[in-house]
Order: sequence, then C-alpha cells, then structure tokens
Amino acid sequence: MSRDIARWLVDVVGARQQSVSQIYNGVDTNRFSPEGPVPADLPWSADLRRSMVVFGTVGRLDPVKNQRVLLDAFSILLRGRTAELPEVRLAIVGGGPMLRELQEHVQRLGIADRVWLSGPRDDIAAIQRAIDVFVLPSINEGISNTLLEAMASARPVIAGAVGGNAEIVLPGKTGELCDPTDPAALADAMRRYLESAALRTLHGAAAQQHVRENFSIETMINGYAAFYDSVISDRWH
Repeated sequence: MSRDIARWLVDVVGARQQSVSQIYNGVDTNRFSPEGPVPADLPWSADLRRSMVVFGTVGRLDPVKNQRVLLDAFSILLRGRTAELPEVRLAIVGGGPMLRELQEHVQRLGIADRVWLSGPRDDIAAIQRAIDVFVLPSINEGISNTLLEAMASARPVIAGAVGGNAEIVLPGKTGELCDPTDPAALADAMRRYLESAALRTLHGAAAQQHVRENFSIETMINGYAAFYDSVISDRWH
C-alpha cells in the first residue's frame, strides 16, 4: 500500500523487486469533504466553535497511535497560548485499551475542560468536519486512511515522519511532518496553525486537491484494474 512497505518487502522479506506492485489506498472524496453536517453532540456550542480552533485525531487508543504524546503537546500549546490567539480544543476520537490511561493523563495535566475523549464513533466524516487541524502522532503507520479522510475534508494535517506518512503529506503545502516522540515539536507545528487562519485554509485546500488527484477511490480502482490487466497479459504472453 506504500513505497515504504514495498521497500520493506524487498529489503527485509526478500521479495523480488519485479514481483512487488504498489497501489495506494483510496478515500471516498464524496463522503469525506468539507461540505456537510457536523455532529450534533459536540461538547462545545456552535457559537464557541466559530471562534476557536479544534485540533483532533481519529484512531484506536493504542500505544502505537501515541495519543499520550499528543496530550503532552496540547498541554504545551495551552501553556504558551497568549490572549490574542483563538480559544483551542483537542478532540481524541476512538476507543481502545488506553482510554482510562488517557483520561487519567488528561486529569494530571489539568486540561480536562479543553479535551474531548469521545470514545468510539460511527460518524467519522462528520467528525472530520468538526476538526480544524488533524494531528496523527502515531509512531508507526502504513498508509493512514484517517489521514487521507482528513485531507479530503480540506483539513491541514500534522503527522509523524514515519512509515507512509511522508508519501501522503507535502510539508509546507498540505501540512507538516515532525518527530512524533517530541511533544515540543508537535506543539510548535500546532501553534503555527493556531496563529494563522490563512495557513489553515491554504493548506486545507491543497490537501483536498492532493487527495482528489492522487488518493481517490477512482485512482485506486484504476490501479488495481491495470495490475490485473498486466497479470492476465503476462499469462497469455
């Protein structure tokens, strides 16, 4: 699903280069788009929503997804926020074995009034529209569907420079890549988007275009069709 995995298959597993084909996942760009409703049960009012910036992530609450470091980064962001900057919130969407640990960490950091741990949700397209900047702090990733979904929803993204993320995110154009184990680096990237509505809009629009051109369902289907055609052609010739 990524060039990173293709290299691993050849260099580590020992697969023959000519036996490996790489096709990216595709995202439904009709379902995931900036147009549409947001959830009715968000923990902040519509009036407050218009005047604040929501950072968010979607995924299983698991150590590899690294939400704890995201909480640390958000705490750093809050401590450095000055009065002229917008109000800010963090949404961590998903369920998993780390839920209680993350809840306790939120309490220790003293940021419970600004963090929403939603638990499992089945309205992810609407959730993505309720997030202004998507953050993926995972310490390991292939090709992340949630990252693509956020970008298709015209959201700028901050992601760890790991796995296939570098194949999706165009730094300085559609988002930022940083060390996912460094909460200060994550906080710095978040602050740049907090400070500039224009940057959020510019990178969000570029992210949507990038996904529509390179990671759509249609592009994925065409890739598989071409692959199957090549296999059939090789067998008959």
